[in-house]
Amino acid sequence: MIILKKPVNSDETTSCFCCDKSILINSAKLMDGLYCCNNCFEKRKDIIFRRRTSKINLFLVEEQLKKLEAKSKAKLISPDEDVEY
Repeated sequence: MIILKKPVNSDETTSCFCCDKSILINSAKLMDGLYCCNNCFEKRKDIIFRRRTSKINLFLVEEQLKKLEAKSKAKLISPDEDVEY
């Protein structure tokens, strides 16, 4: 069985998952499979969540985060921590 994807019309709109603003699908950014507007994508792209990282790589990520936090480019948060954007 072959499943064909519906072609995306450039005039179709969707809502940003983060701020609920109406955006064109062609200009939307995909973040974890969800559509986001450019502003929300830029705000969140530097945040690294622990729950997305395997335990094997966690030590390496924490070392990289220490360097990034020293440069004020990233913030490590836990999945249950409230985050203000």
